[in-house]
Amino acid sequence: METEDLEARKETRDESSKVLWEVLTRAQKAYEDAKKQADIVYKEIEKHTVDKQAKEEAHEAYKEAVKQAEKVRDAIKNQAKVVHAGNWEQAEKDYREARYISEVQPIGSNDTHPDV
Repeated sequence: METEDLEARKETRDESSKVLWEVLTRAQKAYEDAKKQADIVYKEIEKHTVDKQAKEEAHEAYKEAVKQAEKVRDAIKNQAKVVHAGNWEQAEKDYREARYISEVQPIGSNDTHPDV
């Protein structure tokens, strides 16, 4: 049973890590795409704007757009990490409880370990 439990835990961990990696990768790609669009718009504005004040405003807007894209990316990444950690903690708790029940409790007892 323990070998099966370890294998199941490994599969769960691997799947959870795979999903986390995909989310982190997509968040980074979304950021890069947003930044690329901001870069394109900013460069076009720079080419066609002669007014110094308008260029400064465009530059500030560009910096704010990039900053917001970074915030969105970071929020997605942080939330994914929280969910991943929570899933992992719950899986570990479930494993400890199942192991305790299978190894310590008499058959037919419904008590759970107080530390679990």
